[in-house]
Amino acid sequence: MKNFEYLEPTSVAEACALLKQNGGEAKIFAGGAHLTILMKQGLYQPRALINIKKIAELKGIRCSDAELSIGALVTHRELETSALVRDKFPVLCEAEREVANIRVRHMGTVGGNLASGEPLTDLSQIFIALDGKVKITGPNGERTIPVQELFLDFYTTSLADDEIITEVMIPLLPK
Repeated sequence: MKNFEYLEPTSVAEACALLKQNGGEAKIFAGGAHLTILMKQGLYQPRALINIKKIAELKGIRCSDAELSIGALVTHRELETSALVRDKFPVLCEAEREVANIRVRHMGTVGGNLASGEPLTDLSQIFIALDGKVKITGPNGERTIPVQELFLDFYTTSLADDEIITEVMIPLLPK
């Protein structure tokens, strides 16, 4: 791996500004499992790594009358063990038990999983089946799209170079 600049923004707006400033030569990471593998194999050498792990607005699982909201920094393990998720969407908890190993589930994030562009990940398939949407934020504001529209090709997403996934929303199922 070659040298890279390491950046730690404190807000989504700052993270997006750093992405824009680096013009496609920077990569967002939180858990970093997928990115680390690509870098070690020499397949990706970013000029800058932007660690978003400390951005509080990207954390948490919430439920309204209409939907379940999952922050981009929620880990696989948090999703797997959440009482709220188990109550509203037990299939998510069950699926998460099958994701990688316990160490990866403690580090890997929902947003990172989707942003990797791997269309065959367990979560993307479930989010699509549940009519999930993903909220994306960039310097020009927010947009919300169905999860299936995030994936353009293998390892290619509809995220612009200066956008990040901030949240996944799933409409509540009928009682």
